[in-house]
Amino acid sequence: MNRIRHFFKTRLGNQPFRFLRDPVPGNVGWVHSLGSALLFLLMFQLATGIFLMLFYSPGPESAWESIRFLMDQNRYAALLRSLHSWTTSLLVVLFTLHLLRVLTHGAYKPPRELTWISGILLLSLIFAFAFSGYLLRWDNPAYWATQVGTEMMEEIPLVGRFIMRFSRGGDELGAYTLTRFYAVHVAFLPALLLSIVAVHLWQLRKHQIAPHPLPEKNHRAPFPFFPSQAVRDSVVSLVLFLLLLLLAVLYPQGLGNKANPADAGFDPRPEWYFLAHYELLRLFQGWETVSVFLIPFGLFLLLLLLPFLDRSTSRYWKNRKRIVVSTFVFFGVLYGAALYSKLAHPPQGPGSAIENQLPLPPSGNRKLILDGRRAFQQLKCANCHSIAKTGGRFGPELDGIGAKYSPEEIRARVLTPRRFDPESKMPSYEGEISPKELEALMEYIRHFPKNVSSDVSR
Repeated sequence: MNRIRHFFKTRLGNQPFRFLRDPVPGNVGWVHSLGSALLFLLMFQLATGIFLMLFYSPGPESAWESIRFLMDQNRYAALLRSLHSWTTSLLVVLFTLHLLRVLTHGAYKPPRELTWISGILLLSLIFAFAFSGYLLRWDNPAYWATQVGTEMMEEIPLVGRFIMRFSRGGDELGAYTLTRFYAVHVAFLPALLLSIVAVHLWQLRKHQIAPHPLPEKNHRAPFPFFPSQAVRDSVVSLVLFLLLLLLAVLYPQGLGNKANPADAGFDPRPEWYFLAHYELLRLFQGWETVSVFLIPFGLFLLLLLLPFLDRSTSRYWKNRKRIVVSTFVFFGVLYGAALYSKLAHPPQGPGSAIENQLPLPPSGNRKLILDGRRAFQQLKCANCHSIAKTGGRFGPELDGIGAKYSPEEIRARVLTPRRFDPESKMPSYEGEISPKELEALMEYIRHFPKNVSSDVSR
Protein backbone atom coordinates (compact mmCIF):
# COMPACT_ATOMS: atom_id res chain seq x y z
CA MET A 1 0.00 0.00 0.00
CA ASN A 2 2.85 2.37 0.86
CA ARG A 3 4.47 1.63 -2.48
CA ILE A 4 1.22 2.44 -4.30
CA ARG A 5 0.81 5.66 -2.30
CA HIS A 6 4.43 6.59 -3.05
CA PHE A 7 3.89 5.90 -6.78
CA PHE A 8 0.94 8.28 -7.10
CA LYS A 9 2.53 10.86 -4.79
CA THR A 10 5.69 11.07 -6.91
CA ARG A 11 3.71 11.17 -10.17
CA LEU A 12 0.84 13.44 -9.21
CA GLY A 13 2.37 15.55 -6.42
CA ASN A 14 1.34 16.02 -2.83
CA GLN A 15 -2.04 17.57 -3.62
CA PRO A 16 -3.34 16.32 -6.98
CA PHE A 17 -6.89 17.36 -6.10
CA ARG A 18 -6.08 20.66 -4.50
CA PHE A 19 -8.97 22.34 -6.31
CA LEU A 20 -11.35 20.45 -4.01
CA ARG A 21 -10.02 22.56 -1.16
CA ASP A 22 -10.52 25.86 -2.95
CA PRO A 23 -12.63 28.18 -0.80
CA VAL A 24 -16.12 29.22 -1.89
CA PRO A 25 -18.12 32.14 -0.48
CA GLY A 26 -20.08 31.35 2.65
CA ASN A 27 -23.46 32.09 1.04
CA VAL A 28 -23.03 29.56 -1.78
CA GLY A 29 -25.87 27.05 -1.73
CA TRP A 30 -28.08 24.78 -3.79
CA VAL A 31 -28.83 27.28 -6.55
CA HIS A 32 -25.09 27.44 -7.33
CA SER A 33 -25.16 23.73 -8.16
CA LEU A 34 -26.69 24.49 -11.57
CA GLY A 35 -23.24 25.07 -13.07
CA SER A 36 -21.86 21.74 -11.85
CA ALA A 37 -25.06 20.02 -13.01
CA LEU A 38 -24.55 21.49 -16.48
CA LEU A 39 -20.99 20.15 -16.55
CA PHE A 40 -22.32 16.72 -15.53
CA LEU A 41 -24.93 16.77 -18.32
CA LEU A 42 -22.35 17.85 -20.92
CA MET A 43 -20.00 15.03 -19.96
CA PHE A 44 -22.90 12.58 -19.83
CA GLN A 45 -23.94 13.70 -23.33
CA LEU A 46 -20.42 13.12 -24.64
CA ALA A 47 -20.29 9.67 -23.01
CA THR A 48 -23.64 8.51 -24.43
CA GLY A 49 -22.68 9.91 -27.83
CA ILE A 50 -19.45 7.89 -27.86
CA PHE A 51 -21.36 4.68 -27.07
CA LEU A 52 -23.94 5.42 -29.78
CA MET A 53 -21.12 5.77 -32.32
CA LEU A 54 -20.45 2.04 -31.82
CA PHE A 55 -23.84 1.25 -33.38
CA TYR A 56 -24.17 4.01 -35.97
CA SER A 57 -23.30 3.75 -39.66
CA PRO A 58 -23.10 7.22 -41.27
CA GLY A 59 -24.43 6.66 -44.78
CA PRO A 60 -27.75 7.42 -46.53
CA GLU A 61 -28.35 3.72 -47.12
CA SER A 62 -27.31 2.58 -43.65
CA ALA A 63 -27.90 5.40 -41.14
CA TRP A 64 -31.63 4.82 -40.68
CA GLU A 65 -31.22 1.04 -40.74
CA SER A 66 -28.51 1.12 -38.07
CA ILE A 67 -30.76 3.10 -35.72
CA ARG A 68 -33.74 0.85 -36.50
CA PHE A 69 -31.60 -2.19 -35.70
CA LEU A 70 -30.43 -0.56 -32.48
CA MET A 71 -34.03 0.08 -31.40
CA ASP A 72 -35.25 -3.40 -32.31
CA GLN A 73 -32.33 -5.55 -31.18
CA ASN A 74 -30.60 -3.79 -28.28
CA ARG A 75 -32.84 -2.29 -25.62
CA TYR A 76 -29.90 -0.90 -23.63
CA ALA A 77 -28.52 0.96 -26.64
CA ALA A 78 -32.05 2.18 -27.42
CA LEU A 79 -32.26 3.49 -23.85
CA LEU A 80 -28.92 5.28 -24.33
CA ARG A 81 -30.31 6.92 -27.47
CA SER A 82 -33.36 8.17 -25.58
CA LEU A 83 -31.13 9.45 -22.77
CA HIS A 84 -28.96 11.24 -25.34
CA SER A 85 -32.00 12.93 -26.87
CA TRP A 86 -33.59 13.96 -23.57
CA THR A 87 -30.29 15.31 -22.27
CA THR A 88 -30.27 17.90 -25.07
CA SER A 89 -33.65 19.24 -23.96
CA LEU A 90 -32.63 19.26 -20.31
CA LEU A 91 -29.39 21.07 -21.16
CA VAL A 92 -31.32 23.89 -22.81
CA VAL A 93 -33.64 24.29 -19.81
CA LEU A 94 -30.87 24.04 -17.24
CA PHE A 95 -28.63 26.43 -19.15
CA THR A 96 -31.45 28.98 -19.16
CA LEU A 97 -31.85 28.69 -15.38
CA HIS A 98 -28.09 28.94 -14.81
CA LEU A 99 -27.81 31.98 -17.08
CA LEU A 100 -30.66 33.73 -15.25
CA ARG A 101 -29.06 32.95 -11.87
CA VAL A 102 -25.74 34.42 -13.02
CA LEU A 103 -27.55 37.44 -14.43
CA THR A 104 -29.53 38.05 -11.22
CA HIS A 105 -26.38 37.94 -9.08
CA GLY A 106 -24.45 40.11 -11.55
CA ALA A 107 -21.76 37.43 -11.77
CA TYR A 108 -20.85 38.55 -15.29
CA LYS A 109 -19.36 41.83 -14.10
CA PRO A 110 -15.58 42.42 -13.78
CA PRO A 111 -13.42 40.42 -13.47
CA ARG A 112 -15.69 37.60 -14.73
CA GLU A 113 -16.45 38.85 -18.25
CA LEU A 114 -14.66 35.94 -19.96
CA THR A 115 -16.53 33.45 -17.78
CA TRP A 116 -19.82 34.88 -19.09
CA ILE A 117 -18.65 35.00 -22.72
CA SER A 118 -17.43 31.40 -22.66
CA GLY A 119 -20.79 30.39 -21.12
CA ILE A 120 -22.77 32.06 -23.94
CA LEU A 121 -20.51 30.34 -26.49
CA LEU A 122 -21.27 27.01 -24.79
CA LEU A 123 -24.99 27.72 -25.13
CA SER A 124 -24.59 28.33 -28.87
CA LEU A 125 -22.63 25.08 -29.16
CA ILE A 126 -25.50 23.17 -27.54
CA PHE A 127 -27.83 24.41 -30.30
CA ALA A 128 -25.21 23.52 -32.93
CA PHE A 129 -25.02 20.00 -31.47
CA ALA A 130 -28.81 19.72 -31.56
CA PHE A 131 -29.07 20.89 -35.18
CA SER A 132 -26.25 18.72 -36.52
CA GLY A 133 -27.31 15.63 -34.58
CA TYR A 134 -30.93 15.74 -35.73
CA LEU A 135 -30.10 14.82 -39.33
CA LEU A 136 -28.14 11.72 -38.26
CA ARG A 137 -31.41 9.85 -37.75
CA TRP A 138 -31.99 10.14 -41.52
CA ASP A 139 -35.76 9.84 -41.15
CA ASN A 140 -38.37 12.06 -42.77
CA PRO A 141 -38.70 14.55 -39.86
CA ALA A 142 -34.91 14.99 -39.71
CA TYR A 143 -34.46 15.18 -43.48
CA TRP A 144 -37.14 17.78 -44.14
CA ALA A 145 -36.33 19.87 -41.05
CA THR A 146 -32.69 19.99 -42.19
CA GLN A 147 -33.84 20.81 -45.73
CA VAL A 148 -35.64 23.88 -44.36
CA GLY A 149 -32.83 24.72 -41.91
CA THR A 150 -30.12 24.70 -44.56
CA GLU A 151 -32.29 26.72 -46.95
CA MET A 152 -32.54 29.36 -44.23
CA MET A 153 -28.74 29.65 -44.23
CA GLU A 154 -28.96 31.12 -47.72
CA GLU A 155 -30.60 34.23 -46.23
CA ILE A 156 -27.36 35.19 -44.43
CA PRO A 157 -26.00 38.26 -46.25
CA LEU A 158 -22.99 37.85 -48.56
CA VAL A 159 -21.90 34.35 -47.44
CA GLY A 160 -25.29 32.63 -47.13
CA ARG A 161 -25.12 30.75 -50.41
CA PHE A 162 -21.60 29.51 -49.64
CA ILE A 163 -22.54 28.37 -46.11
CA MET A 164 -25.60 26.54 -47.39
CA ARG A 165 -23.68 24.70 -50.12
CA PHE A 166 -20.76 23.96 -47.80
CA SER A 167 -23.03 22.49 -45.10
CA ARG A 168 -24.82 20.33 -47.66
CA GLY A 169 -21.74 19.40 -49.62
CA GLY A 170 -23.52 20.64 -52.75
CA ASP A 171 -26.94 21.96 -53.74
CA GLU A 172 -28.99 19.04 -52.43
CA LEU A 173 -29.16 17.00 -49.22
CA GLY A 174 -27.44 13.67 -49.68
CA ALA A 175 -24.46 11.51 -48.74
CA TYR A 176 -22.08 14.47 -48.46
CA THR A 177 -24.53 16.30 -46.19
CA LEU A 178 -24.80 13.37 -43.81
CA THR A 179 -21.03 12.88 -43.78
CA ARG A 180 -20.38 16.54 -42.99
CA PHE A 181 -23.03 16.74 -40.29
CA TYR A 182 -21.64 13.56 -38.72
CA ALA A 183 -18.07 14.90 -38.77
CA VAL A 184 -19.18 18.21 -37.25
CA HIS A 185 -21.27 16.45 -34.59
CA VAL A 186 -18.71 13.90 -33.41
CA ALA A 187 -15.39 15.68 -34.03
CA PHE A 188 -15.41 19.45 -34.55
CA LEU A 189 -18.08 20.40 -32.02
CA PRO A 190 -16.78 18.14 -29.20
CA ALA A 191 -13.28 19.60 -29.67
CA LEU A 192 -14.68 23.13 -29.44
CA LEU A 193 -16.86 22.18 -26.49
CA LEU A 194 -14.00 20.74 -24.43
CA SER A 195 -11.80 23.73 -25.23
CA ILE A 196 -14.41 26.28 -24.14
CA VAL A 197 -15.33 24.24 -21.05
CA ALA A 198 -11.64 24.25 -20.08
CA VAL A 199 -11.51 28.06 -20.44
CA HIS A 200 -14.75 28.42 -18.47
CA LEU A 201 -13.52 26.24 -15.61
CA TRP A 202 -10.11 27.94 -15.56
CA GLN A 203 -11.78 31.34 -15.31
CA LEU A 204 -14.12 30.05 -12.61
CA ARG A 205 -11.23 28.75 -10.51
CA LYS A 206 -9.17 31.89 -11.07
CA HIS A 207 -11.91 34.31 -9.99
CA GLN A 208 -13.96 31.87 -7.85
CA ILE A 209 -17.74 31.89 -7.48
CA ALA A 210 -19.10 35.42 -7.19
CA PRO A 211 -20.29 36.16 -3.64
CA HIS A 212 -23.79 37.46 -2.99
CA PRO A 213 -24.15 41.06 -4.24
CA LEU A 214 -25.42 42.22 -0.85
CA PRO A 215 -22.61 42.32 1.76
CA GLU A 216 -25.00 41.57 4.64
CA LYS A 217 -25.78 38.23 3.01
CA ASN A 218 -22.12 37.18 3.27
CA HIS A 219 -22.22 36.54 7.00
CA ARG A 220 -20.86 33.00 6.74
CA ALA A 221 -17.13 32.45 6.44
CA PRO A 222 -15.80 30.91 3.22
CA PHE A 223 -15.47 27.12 3.30
CA PRO A 224 -13.70 24.46 1.15
CA PHE A 225 -15.55 23.25 -1.92
CA PHE A 226 -15.28 19.68 -0.60
CA PRO A 227 -17.27 18.21 1.03
CA SER A 228 -20.25 20.57 1.57
CA GLN A 229 -20.73 22.10 -1.90
CA ALA A 230 -19.44 18.97 -3.64
CA VAL A 231 -22.18 16.95 -1.95
CA ARG A 232 -24.84 19.46 -3.06
CA ASP A 233 -23.55 19.33 -6.63
CA SER A 234 -23.56 15.52 -6.57
CA VAL A 235 -27.12 15.36 -5.24
CA VAL A 236 -28.43 17.74 -7.92
CA SER A 237 -26.63 15.77 -10.66
CA LEU A 238 -28.05 12.51 -9.32
CA VAL A 239 -31.59 13.93 -9.32
CA LEU A 240 -31.14 15.09 -12.91
CA PHE A 241 -29.86 11.67 -13.94
CA LEU A 242 -32.87 9.96 -12.35
CA LEU A 243 -35.16 12.43 -14.12
CA LEU A 244 -33.47 11.66 -17.45
CA LEU A 245 -33.82 7.94 -16.81
CA LEU A 246 -37.51 8.34 -16.03
CA LEU A 247 -38.15 10.38 -19.18
CA ALA A 248 -36.18 7.96 -21.36
CA VAL A 249 -38.13 4.96 -20.02
CA LEU A 250 -41.58 6.57 -20.12
CA TYR A 251 -41.09 8.51 -23.37
CA PRO A 252 -38.50 6.67 -25.49
CA GLN A 253 -37.08 8.38 -28.55
CA GLY A 254 -38.94 7.31 -31.68
CA LEU A 255 -37.91 7.07 -35.31
CA GLY A 256 -39.90 8.19 -38.34
CA ASN A 257 -40.00 6.63 -41.77
CA LYS A 258 -36.74 6.54 -43.68
CA ALA A 259 -35.86 9.84 -45.35
CA ASN A 260 -37.60 10.17 -48.68
CA PRO A 261 -36.64 13.25 -50.74
CA ALA A 262 -39.72 12.74 -52.93
CA ASP A 263 -42.17 12.68 -50.01
CA ALA A 264 -43.84 16.06 -50.51
CA GLY A 265 -46.60 15.03 -48.09
CA PHE A 266 -44.43 15.54 -45.02
CA ASP A 267 -44.92 18.64 -42.89
CA PRO A 268 -41.56 19.41 -41.17
CA ARG A 269 -41.33 20.85 -37.67
CA PRO A 270 -38.14 21.60 -35.69
CA GLU A 271 -37.46 20.42 -32.15
CA TRP A 272 -39.15 22.43 -29.40
CA TYR A 273 -36.09 24.58 -28.65
CA PHE A 274 -36.15 25.89 -32.25
CA LEU A 275 -39.90 26.56 -32.31
CA ALA A 276 -39.52 30.21 -31.25
CA HIS A 277 -37.40 30.80 -34.36
CA TYR A 278 -39.99 28.92 -36.40
CA GLU A 279 -42.68 31.34 -35.17
CA LEU A 280 -40.39 34.26 -35.95
CA LEU A 281 -40.21 33.06 -39.56
CA ARG A 282 -43.99 32.95 -39.72
CA LEU A 283 -44.25 36.45 -38.22
CA PHE A 284 -41.77 38.00 -40.67
CA GLN A 285 -42.85 36.07 -43.75
CA GLY A 286 -41.32 37.80 -46.73
CA TRP A 287 -38.53 39.33 -44.62
CA GLU A 288 -36.37 36.23 -44.39
CA THR A 289 -33.05 38.00 -43.85
CA VAL A 290 -34.52 39.78 -40.82
CA SER A 291 -36.03 36.67 -39.23
CA VAL A 292 -33.30 34.21 -40.16
CA PHE A 293 -30.22 36.30 -39.46
CA LEU A 294 -30.58 39.89 -38.21
CA ILE A 295 -32.82 39.34 -35.17
CA PRO A 296 -31.19 36.09 -33.89
CA PHE A 297 -27.66 37.39 -34.47
CA GLY A 298 -28.47 40.74 -32.84
CA LEU A 299 -29.90 39.05 -29.74
CA PHE A 300 -26.88 36.74 -29.55
CA LEU A 301 -24.51 39.73 -29.67
CA LEU A 302 -26.48 41.50 -26.93
CA LEU A 303 -26.12 38.48 -24.67
CA LEU A 304 -22.46 37.98 -25.54
CA LEU A 305 -21.50 41.60 -24.91
CA LEU A 306 -23.70 42.15 -21.87
CA PRO A 307 -20.72 42.60 -19.45
CA PHE A 308 -19.52 45.53 -21.55
CA LEU A 309 -22.95 47.04 -22.18
CA ASP A 310 -23.89 47.08 -18.50
CA ARG A 311 -22.16 50.18 -17.10
CA SER A 312 -23.59 49.95 -13.60
CA THR A 313 -21.17 49.41 -10.74
CA SER A 314 -23.57 47.41 -8.56
CA ARG A 315 -24.23 43.69 -8.85
CA TYR A 316 -27.52 43.88 -6.93
CA TRP A 317 -30.38 43.09 -9.32
CA LYS A 318 -32.60 46.00 -8.23
CA ASN A 319 -29.90 48.40 -9.34
CA ARG A 320 -29.84 46.67 -12.74
CA LYS A 321 -33.58 46.14 -12.96
CA ARG A 322 -33.88 47.14 -16.60
CA ILE A 323 -31.36 44.53 -17.77
CA VAL A 324 -32.52 41.76 -15.45
CA VAL A 325 -36.24 42.17 -16.13
CA SER A 326 -35.66 42.50 -19.89
CA THR A 327 -33.67 39.27 -19.98
CA PHE A 328 -36.30 37.39 -17.95
CA VAL A 329 -39.00 38.68 -20.32
CA PHE A 330 -36.89 37.68 -23.33
CA PHE A 331 -36.55 34.07 -22.19
CA GLY A 332 -40.19 34.04 -21.15
CA VAL A 333 -41.16 35.06 -24.68
CA LEU A 334 -38.92 32.34 -26.17
CA TYR A 335 -40.47 29.59 -24.09
CA GLY A 336 -43.95 31.05 -24.53
CA ALA A 337 -43.52 31.14 -28.31
CA ALA A 338 -42.37 27.51 -28.27
CA LEU A 339 -45.44 26.49 -26.26
CA TYR A 340 -47.73 28.53 -28.51
CA SER A 341 -46.23 26.94 -31.63
CA LYS A 342 -46.62 23.47 -30.15
CA LEU A 343 -50.30 24.05 -29.41
CA ALA A 344 -51.37 26.29 -32.28
CA HIS A 345 -49.30 24.83 -35.13
CA PRO A 346 -48.89 21.09 -34.51
CA PRO A 347 -47.22 19.00 -37.22
CA GLN A 348 -49.66 17.70 -39.78
CA GLY A 349 -49.25 14.41 -41.57
CA PRO A 350 -50.79 13.70 -44.97
CA GLY A 351 -54.55 14.09 -44.86
CA SER A 352 -54.61 15.58 -41.37
CA ALA A 353 -54.42 19.29 -42.22
CA ILE A 354 -57.50 21.42 -41.75
CA GLU A 355 -58.45 21.63 -45.38
CA ASN A 356 -60.85 24.53 -45.00
CA GLN A 357 -58.01 26.80 -43.88
CA LEU A 358 -56.77 26.88 -47.49
CA PRO A 359 -58.20 29.79 -49.55
CA LEU A 360 -60.52 29.49 -52.53
CA PRO A 361 -60.11 31.39 -55.81
CA PRO A 362 -62.83 33.85 -56.84
CA SER A 363 -63.80 31.94 -60.00
CA GLY A 364 -63.73 28.51 -61.61
CA ASN A 365 -65.60 25.20 -61.41
CA ARG A 366 -66.57 25.07 -57.73
CA LYS A 367 -66.71 21.29 -57.37
CA LEU A 368 -63.45 20.78 -59.25
CA ILE A 369 -61.81 23.56 -57.22
CA LEU A 370 -62.81 21.91 -53.94
CA ASP A 371 -61.31 18.63 -55.15
CA GLY A 372 -58.19 20.52 -56.20
CA ARG A 373 -57.92 22.20 -52.83
CA ARG A 374 -58.06 18.76 -51.23
CA ALA A 375 -55.23 17.55 -53.51
CA PHE A 376 -53.25 20.73 -52.74
CA GLN A 377 -53.61 19.96 -49.04
CA GLN A 378 -52.85 16.24 -49.27
CA LEU A 379 -49.72 16.85 -51.34
CA LYS A 380 -48.63 19.56 -48.84
CA CYS A 381 -48.03 22.06 -51.64
CA ALA A 382 -48.46 24.89 -49.13
CA ASN A 383 -45.28 23.75 -47.34
CA CYS A 384 -43.29 25.42 -50.11
CA HIS A 385 -45.68 27.56 -52.17
CA SER A 386 -47.84 30.48 -51.10
CA ILE A 387 -51.23 31.08 -52.67
CA ALA A 388 -53.35 34.13 -51.79
CA LYS A 389 -50.78 34.99 -49.07
CA THR A 390 -51.17 31.54 -47.48
CA GLY A 391 -48.42 28.90 -47.38
CA GLY A 392 -44.67 28.54 -47.52
CA ARG A 393 -41.91 30.78 -48.80
CA PHE A 394 -39.39 28.34 -50.29
CA GLY A 395 -41.08 27.86 -53.66
CA PRO A 396 -42.49 30.41 -56.15
CA GLU A 397 -45.83 31.95 -55.22
CA LEU A 398 -48.71 30.60 -57.29
CA ASP A 399 -50.86 33.74 -57.56
CA GLY A 400 -51.33 34.59 -61.23
CA ILE A 401 -49.75 31.36 -62.48
CA GLY A 402 -52.74 30.76 -64.77
CA ALA A 403 -52.01 34.01 -66.64
CA LYS A 404 -48.29 33.33 -66.77
CA TYR A 405 -48.32 29.78 -68.16
CA SER A 406 -50.64 27.74 -70.35
CA PRO A 407 -52.53 24.81 -68.76
CA GLU A 408 -50.27 22.39 -70.61
CA GLU A 409 -47.12 24.02 -69.24
CA ILE A 410 -48.49 24.14 -65.68
CA ARG A 411 -49.34 20.45 -65.94
CA ALA A 412 -45.83 19.67 -67.21
CA ARG A 413 -44.22 21.76 -64.47
CA VAL A 414 -46.11 19.78 -61.81
CA LEU A 415 -45.23 16.39 -63.28
CA THR A 416 -41.59 17.06 -64.31
CA PRO A 417 -40.33 20.29 -62.69
CA ARG A 418 -36.64 19.65 -63.43
CA ARG A 419 -37.36 19.60 -67.14
CA PHE A 420 -37.81 23.38 -66.85
CA ASP A 421 -35.29 24.03 -64.05
CA PRO A 422 -32.52 21.43 -63.53
CA GLU A 423 -31.81 22.88 -60.05
CA SER A 424 -35.44 22.77 -58.91
CA LYS A 425 -35.94 21.28 -55.43
CA MET A 426 -39.55 20.36 -56.21
CA PRO A 427 -40.12 16.59 -56.46
CA SER A 428 -41.56 15.07 -59.61
CA TYR A 429 -45.22 14.03 -59.33
CA GLU A 430 -45.20 11.91 -62.47
CA GLY A 431 -46.76 8.61 -61.43
CA GLU A 432 -47.57 10.03 -57.97
CA ILE A 433 -50.81 11.81 -58.85
CA SER A 434 -53.81 10.52 -60.78
CA PRO A 435 -55.02 12.36 -63.91
CA LYS A 436 -58.24 13.27 -62.10
CA GLU A 437 -56.36 14.74 -59.14
CA LEU A 438 -54.03 16.60 -61.49
CA GLU A 439 -56.89 18.25 -63.36
CA ALA A 440 -58.54 19.25 -60.09
CA LEU A 441 -55.26 20.68 -58.81
CA MET A 442 -54.85 22.59 -62.06
CA GLU A 443 -58.33 24.07 -61.71
CA TYR A 444 -57.55 25.16 -58.16
CA ILE A 445 -54.18 26.86 -58.62
CA ARG A 446 -54.69 28.56 -62.00
CA HIS A 447 -57.71 30.62 -60.94
CA PHE A 448 -55.90 32.77 -58.36
CA PRO A 449 -55.28 36.19 -59.93
CA LYS A 450 -52.13 38.13 -59.19
CA ASN A 451 -52.30 40.39 -56.09
CA VAL A 452 -56.04 39.97 -55.68
CA SER A 453 -57.58 38.84 -52.36
CA SER A 454 -59.13 35.37 -52.52
CA ASP A 455 -62.55 34.22 -51.42
CA VAL A 456 -62.01 32.28 -48.20
CA SER A 457 -65.68 31.52 -47.67
CA ARG A 458 -66.55 27.88 -47.28
